[in-house]
Amino acid sequence: MRKWKSLWERLGPGLITGMADDDPSGIATYSQAGAQFRFSFLWVMVFTVPLMYCVQVACARIGRVTGRGVIHLMRKKGFHKAWISLVVISLAVVNAVNIGADIHAMGACFKLMVPRADEQWATVGMGFISAILMVLVPYRIYVHWLKWLALTLISYVMVTIMARVPWMDVLKAAFIPHLSFDLESVKMLLAILGTTISPYLFFWQASQEVEEIHRLGSGPFIHRHQGGKDEELSKIRFDTWVGMGASNIIAFCIIVAAGVTLNPAGVTTIDSAEQAALALRPLAGDFSFYIFSLGVISAGLLAIPVLAGSAAYAISEAFQFRLGLDKSFSHGKEFYLVIVSVILFGVVFALIAKNPIQALVFAAILNGLLAAPMIFLIQKLSTDRSIMGPWKVSPRLQAGLTITGVLMLVVSIASLFFMI
Repeated sequence: MRKWKSLWERLGPGLITGMADDDPSGIATYSQAGAQFRFSFLWVMVFTVPLMYCVQVACARIGRVTGRGVIHLMRKKGFHKAWISLVVISLAVVNAVNIGADIHAMGACFKLMVPRADEQWATVGMGFISAILMVLVPYRIYVHWLKWLALTLISYVMVTIMARVPWMDVLKAAFIPHLSFDLESVKMLLAILGTTISPYLFFWQASQEVEEIHRLGSGPFIHRHQGGKDEELSKIRFDTWVGMGASNIIAFCIIVAAGVTLNPAGVTTIDSAEQAALALRPLAGDFSFYIFSLGVISAGLLAIPVLAGSAAYAISEAFQFRLGLDKSFSHGKEFYLVIVSVILFGVVFALIAKNPIQALVFAAILNGLLAAPMIFLIQKLSTDRSIMGPWKVSPRLQAGLTITGVLMLVVSIASLFFMI
């Protein structure tokens, strides 16, 4: 029991970041991949685990070593204000759209589970709950709540277990890449990569490592001796591997569940997470339907704080506001007002948008386009000795960052080429 408790205590920002990646909009994307292409994109979920790890562990090291977030370090290194503004505005807009789509899916799934409920009020309620929790609950309590909430996404593994899965076909698709170079396939690849390797995760994990420094009272590496360095970096690596691995296992299971139920039934177009849940009901039974729907709501409650929080960290660092979830509202007023504003924008978007999924597709493409330069930026920061001191990332990690950045750049350009 003590061993499991010790392992659980070693998990934190990496686990929360990874599991928040499987938000309702991500669930819709993975469901569409399974419904339209069956198992063809499973290899992407296997292939991207080490790439996600390289980016997220570099972000985590930046936060833990320097005690600062990514935007603050960009300002410190003299990056042009126009570039910083572009990054911050793009992140805020994409995150707000993502929150809107997530809240819309949560409200719709609540309505599916409780038919008498009003969908619009459920949507508003989901946004209100998320904002209130972030503003009023202290970080040391909130972070534990997020960790436990992350475990609810295991429900998608259960859906896969309950379905009749041709595991030999699944394993073959998982380890033998297959991609058709047509518009729909390339767009789906970019959507999956944009959902899986999302820029908001970069900002969140770096900032959460800073929050951990404050919670533990340990101080950043750069301001203290090397004592404890190996143990702390080992914890970061373990936490990040578990978080990224768990994230992609869940995504893998969602694709399998959709591929084994929806695709054979001729359901090849999934416009939202709630539609995926509804389509599952006659094919996989009420139990799978309720598990899938509850998973969408849990995923949203986990993802919205990460989306709103990452935007608030970036904006607050750009404008030099006092920031941090460990701060009370009176001591971090501007920071919390940004969080509430982003969530409020998302709620309004969810209520008035006629087709939030189309906006989400645009957001995924923008995520993919923004990810490549952000990854190269993170590589530059994490290898800069004036910032990282003796704790700059290893050559192996640098190579991983380069491969990830080039991949995102090539897929983004290819998608634009096909669309034009």
